[in-house]
Amino acid sequence: MRVLVIEDRDRDAEAAVEILREAGHEVSFCHEPGAMALDCNGMPDRGGCPLDHGGIDVAVMGRAPVIATGVDAGHDPSAREAGVGCAKRHRVPVVITGRPGAASLPPWATDIVDVDDPDLVERIDAAAVRGRVPLVDAAESAARSVLDGAGRGQEPLVGRVVREDRRLRVIVDVAAELDDRLRETIGVRVAGAVRAIETSSPSIDVQVLSHP
Repeated sequence: MRVLVIEDRDRDAEAAVEILREAGHEVSFCHEPGAMALDCNGMPDRGGCPLDHGGIDVAVMGRAPVIATGVDAGHDPSAREAGVGCAKRHRVPVVITGRPGAASLPPWATDIVDVDDPDLVERIDAAAVRGRVPLVDAAESAARSVLDGAGRGQEPLVGRVVREDRRLRVIVDVAAELDDRLRETIGVRVAGAVRAIETSSPSIDVQVLSHP
């Protein structure tokens, strides 16, 4: 899993980053330490926005404890947290981590998790999976449309989407025998439907499986 970290202050997400790295996940940042709000990694003199490179599964916003800041950990993003808007534009789910107390889940976030939650990684991973639901729906709808046109609309099918490095892999599994031409047509339609939603991944690979 590739994670984009968004922080208002350096090290706000330090605890979550350490846990994610220990679990084997790759972490990228919106800002380098000490960078100003507008000086994000997407600026010309930086390494480039991780979102533009494709492959980000989920964004994690580190928030300080409510007791330390005096504000709800679900408050609107600050100027240095503008990466939230970039994540939403790329359809990447956002998870708030920290010690939020009774903070409410804002409409732009998928989940809010206490950094001491033993299921922190699992909940972040679950948010990433939920973020891929629109892609799965688009893939299944495109495949179903092709099957309907071929008079095979009754065939059961299941779609899956996984990110591998900077590639997006889409698997459509049809529980029926399909000839090569129909499988190829499904693959082309699915690729187009997913690309219409996912614009940042450099590569979208579609695999159409068929079996009785």
